[in-house]
Amino acid sequence: MRFSMLDEWYLNMRFRDEAVVDILSAIAPESTMKRRNGPRSGNDAVRKLVADGVPQVVAWGYERPGGGRGFGYMGGHFHKNWQNDNARNLVLNAIEWTMAR
Repeated sequence: MRFSMLDEWYLNMRFRDEAVVDILSAIAPESTMKRRNGPRSGNDAVRKLVADGVPQVVAWGYERPGGGRGFGYMGGHFHKNWQNDNARNLVLNAIEWTMAR
């Protein structure tokens, strides 16, 4: 599935556990790097990832070994994005998946 919308980016997400599953990835536009380097605005390594078009994880799932599920999603910052059927369905399906155990 492919869809497009404008939202905030958290670049170069790293997960401690290999069991985290990448559900949705996207390529950040160059415009995300307009600000100077700083603790919340990027660094040289992140700028290279964006320049190279490396996909960034924007939604992920996790099943704990002892049971239970979790879902993370960096979208939803802008109210208008909830009008996007694809984004809304992603979140609704994730809620159902986390409750299915």
